[in-house]
Amino acid sequence: MEKRLDRIISILENIFQLLLVKLTNEQAPDKSINMINMIDVGFDLNEQLLSAQEVMTLLKIGPSTYYRFVKKGILHPIIVSKRHYYRKSHIKELLTQAKFKYK
Repeated sequence: MEKRLDRIISILENIFQLLLVKLTNEQAPDKSINMINMIDVGFDLNEQLLSAQEVMTLLKIGPSTYYRFVKKGILHPIIVSKRHYYRKSHIKELLTQAKFKYK
């Protein structure tokens, strides 16, 4: 588990370096990094991400309903190493819709 976490942290640090280089238009510190393959992630990197379990708890749904929502496109996961994560703003948006309000 720690090896996976260390690997994820390493990957995220590399992505952060690439983004800094892109934003500041500086030369890459490591020549092995291919600047052509930089990816635009399409969301704010400072935004908090929630795990699938946290989303199920917030929406008060079980695993079957969760996977059905993913399949139908109601939930749009950010997939990292086969794990689903969600932008907190997207889940807040879902909670404001009437069909997700539970009492």
